Amino acid sequence: MKGVLSKLGNIVSAVAARPLSVGLLLTVIFWILLGNFVVAAFAGLLVSFFIAAAVSVWKLNRRPRDK
Repeated sequence: MKGVLSKLGNIVSAVAARPLSVGLLLTVIFWILLGNFVVAAFAGLLVSFFIAAAVSVWKLNRRPRDK
C-alpha cells in the first residue's frame, strides 16, 4: 500500500509542476462538456492553478520543520 501511495504522490507532484499544461488539457475537456470556450478556458486554468497550490501546500506541510 505504501508503494502505491508513493507512486500516486509522484504523479500528483508531476501534474502540479506543470499547471499550464494541465490547464490546457482541462480546457479542452471543459470545452467539450460545457460547449463554451471562454468559460472552459477560465475554469481549466482556475482548477489547474488551484491543484498546483494545494499540492505546494501539501509538500510544505510534509517537509521536516527546523527547530
